[in-house]
Amino acid sequence: MATITTDQAQDRILSTLTLGFSADPIMRWLFPQADTYLKYFPEALKLFGGAAFDNNTALNADTVLPQLFGCHPILTQMATDL
Repeated sequence: MATITTDQAQDRILSTLTLGFSADPIMRWLFPQADTYLKYFPEALKLFGGAAFDNNTALNADTVLPQLFGCHPILTQMATDL
């Protein structure tokens, strides 16, 4: 498991999460227009979980989970132990 440290890796995670939530009914209700969703949802992610990048708790787990975005340290440890 590796800590996400580069801006490129952060952008990749935010893009993955943006695509992953693109069909979520609540997100589409909040952002009904596709251009609005694509513009503002990544910013909403940064507000919600951006501290994970600052605190080095945003992890990329290639084999266990696609990303651990701002998980509590005990969850991170549990994923590491798998």
